[in-house]
Amino acid sequence: MKHKSRTEYSMRNSMVALICKILVLLFAYASRVVFIRVLGVECTGAYGLFNNILVIFSLSSLGIDTALAFMLYAPVAENDRINQQALIQAFRRVHLMLGIIVLLISVVLFFLLPVFSAEAASIPDIGLIYWLFAGNMIFGYFQSHKQILLLADQQNYLNDLYEAGQLILQYVIQIVVLLTTKSFLLFSIVFFVLIIPKNLLSAAHTTKRYPYLKERVSVSLDEDEKKLLRKNIWAILIRKSGVHLQLFTDTLLLSGYFGLLSMARYANYSLIITSVRVLVEKIVNGITGSVGNLGVTTEREKVEDVFNVSLMLTCIMFGIVSIALFVVIGPFIDMSFGQEYVFPIDITLVLCVNLYLKGIRTITNVFRNSLGLFRQARYMGFIEAGVNVVYSIAAITIFGEIGIFIGTTLSMLTVPIWMEPWALYRDYFEKKLWIYFIRLGGYTLAIAVCWAVSYFVCSFIGGPLPVQFILKGVISVVISGALIVLIFHSTKEFKTILSSFKSILKKKSGKKT
Repeated sequence: MKHKSRTEYSMRNSMVALICKILVLLFAYASRVVFIRVLGVECTGAYGLFNNILVIFSLSSLGIDTALAFMLYAPVAENDRINQQALIQAFRRVHLMLGIIVLLISVVLFFLLPVFSAEAASIPDIGLIYWLFAGNMIFGYFQSHKQILLLADQQNYLNDLYEAGQLILQYVIQIVVLLTTKSFLLFSIVFFVLIIPKNLLSAAHTTKRYPYLKERVSVSLDEDEKKLLRKNIWAILIRKSGVHLQLFTDTLLLSGYFGLLSMARYANYSLIITSVRVLVEKIVNGITGSVGNLGVTTEREKVEDVFNVSLMLTCIMFGIVSIALFVVIGPFIDMSFGQEYVFPIDITLVLCVNLYLKGIRTITNVFRNSLGLFRQARYMGFIEAGVNVVYSIAAITIFGEIGIFIGTTLSMLTVPIWMEPWALYRDYFEKKLWIYFIRLGGYTLAIAVCWAVSYFVCSFIGGPLPVQFILKGVISVVISGALIVLIFHSTKEFKTILSSFKSILKKKSGKKT
């Protein structure tokens, strides 16, 4: 079999992830429109509350598989099948343990449900609905350990295909259920049931692709490997738990202070903003397996060059996306769900700034996780969450509803923006952190200029909502893209990005001919 280059693997993973996420986003949007029009504000708020709280404990959100995949990079690169089998068996036990822990946490949260929202607690069958949401997260841990091998082997596009298939089928069935029964309970049952066949089918395909996984081996990990596994898992669990604690506290503050209408509004904005962020992250994360492979086969100077190019590309992508969302999300929400679900422009601005700040952290975390830097800054998330609570409560008393989101902005600027790259630069690149911030500051300043110009031009566009949505979206992207090219066209990193895309397109066109 002819092996592809790292660039080709990265591009395939990224493109499949992008297409899958776009399709999933379209069906998720259709499902949300039907949900709101059929079930109304209270159920929408409860849906957003459960989703924001419980998704924290999903397998993908905790990021455990990235830590586990790191241990597989070397055995995969060396074709050491015995060690791969031993690791996969260990990963199975890890997933089982985590599933049990999530179950216990879900029990505690269930009894705190009235504290989260008295309005949600009054919805019929809300307890059973809660457990269907929780069950979806818990069962996500079972029969999913083998899929980690696909990530380590730069074949993660297969995981994306299975996930997209399951989600699209789920949304289609849920739309039919809502239109025919108008039942929140049956909607939630569909959400719970479809996770099981998805995991079973994905596991079966992975076993077929790597048939040696069926072989029983008596070998186990040595003590050093077990110690490394425990350290990596514990470190990433601590870091991710702290990061998600921020989302958890924001959700509780919003529902507790301002009720289910605000929660419903935020749920709609969160669906769109988070989906777009994950879509762009899918492109960035498509290089994760290749970075891990790069880290075990290449010198650090080469890894740093790849990081610098990736940082520019990430800032550009998230910058353009944040600008476009800022000018179009208001008309889009109004057109889709109604004027009562539209946030004021100042809240929209803060939400889109937060999207950019979260987005630019993606590439740093991709490199840190892929290079095994899990333990560094592992307590950062808890520090960030604590700072976020203090900032948010203080800002609520001064600014009202927008204060929750301002608190998130300030907490990101105070803690993770500098702590995350600090670990990468200190422990891997062995360089001063100011080098990173000079680059990041330059990119962010350019994005700010693009933002101001795009908003100024788009402010003159009126007319029907669909016309506003299309024109503002197109114009903002064109203006931002043109200014980015004008500002960065002569830089080494931008030339590398263009060269890589041209090379890939040339190879693709060559294959077709």
